[in-house]
Amino acid sequence: MSEYKYLRDPEDNSIYTKQLWRPTGDIIEFRARGLQANANGKTIVDIIHHPASEAEDAYTLGSHRYNINDLQMRIRLANHSYNNLYNGLKQEFTKENFANWLFLFTNGLLNYDSATITSSLVSGDPSWRPRHRAFPFILEAGMTLMAARGGSTKSLTGIAMAISIDAGIDKLWPLDTSGPALLINMERSAASIAGRIGWVNQALDLPGDRPLEVFHTRGKTLQQIEGTLRKIVSQKGIEFAVLDSLSRTGLGDLTENAPANATMDMMANLFPSSLVLAHSPKHSPGEIYGSDMFRNAGDITVAVKAHRIDDDPVTWTSYQIEKANDLGVKREHWLAFEFEDDENFDSRVQISRLVDIRIPNPSEIPDFETLDKEAEQGKQRRLIIRHMSRGDYEASTGAQIARNTGIPEGTVRRELTLRSHKDGTPADDFTKIGLHWVLHTNREENH
Repeated sequence: MSEYKYLRDPEDNSIYTKQLWRPTGDIIEFRARGLQANANGKTIVDIIHHPASEAEDAYTLGSHRYNINDLQMRIRLANHSYNNLYNGLKQEFTKENFANWLFLFTNGLLNYDSATITSSLVSGDPSWRPRHRAFPFILEAGMTLMAARGGSTKSLTGIAMAISIDAGIDKLWPLDTSGPALLINMERSAASIAGRIGWVNQALDLPGDRPLEVFHTRGKTLQQIEGTLRKIVSQKGIEFAVLDSLSRTGLGDLTENAPANATMDMMANLFPSSLVLAHSPKHSPGEIYGSDMFRNAGDITVAVKAHRIDDDPVTWTSYQIEKANDLGVKREHWLAFEFEDDENFDSRVQISRLVDIRIPNPSEIPDFETLDKEAEQGKQRRLIIRHMSRGDYEASTGAQIARNTGIPEGTVRRELTLRSHKDGTPADDFTKIGLHWVLHTNREENH
């Protein structure tokens, strides 16, 4: 055998060597996948025979996942692989020779792996400026996390970013660079994704049937598809990826730091730049649910909130940058997603579809802060009225109403006091205030 020369395969990050048996021209390939340097880690080792004859295809002699320092398992793999040799090559050397070659390969793996990772002197470059694939949300060499409650247009945003970068379209975001994009779909059916791609294409003034690279992987964990993703990136030149979504990656408990770090490391290693879509807790829209390591790993994190007004066909989506490495821009951005109803032969079936995505004029964006505040106040009023309508006015003090409704006592007192001014009731007589309010409200509803 010739001197060992290790190589790294960019498709799956495996380390391999090919050894020529000069007397016959055959090649024996040793390959390590998912190298684990820790004492208890297990590495997949493949042994492959490339026959000298071009008429014969390469075939796997043996493959096993084991601790590369385990002498017994190494000998078993070597013996199993040796027994699978054919075309007379088995007569050229012994099982002991084969076991020794495997030992030499695995013995030098960690040294090669660590030698390819080293330090270097870096000269300062004050002229450097960050480059964006979609300003200000996607860096050319960075990872962005975008969090929202379900139904907040975050998936449509992810698809729009993927198509914009893939097609070099700057309708919604300025682009410094574009390139092949990949959507990793871990949530929806293939038909649903095809429909969304078609809608977004047309919203971006592209042909509706323009294709986008999609990897459908519902039911599998991110770790299970890591090797396949490496091949997709290598073979198709992927430069940007959208992961939809973090909660479907098969991490288990998203609040655990170790799996969170492992997932973020994987995304950073797999893709030149990426967007990870995440869900938010029920009462914290825009916040990333789970370990704080998710936020720490991202170069940019974005809180997404969707706003709608009754039957208005427009969804107003706000994007607030919470963390911005190499950016410094944290102002709020808005997009308007416009929908229209599809005609259906059955009038009872009402389905809407996306027809446009645009940057709205600031003057047309409703004041949702005021609207949300008024809506919350209306909800609180209804709760107080419901409580007072039950009839036990004598026991309805401000503190008791607060306890029974979950509304802060100060808010209860303020609302009742406001009503007292309208009814002419003394502000400290909550029983009469409540009674008058209920009667007044009932009269308004009846008329």
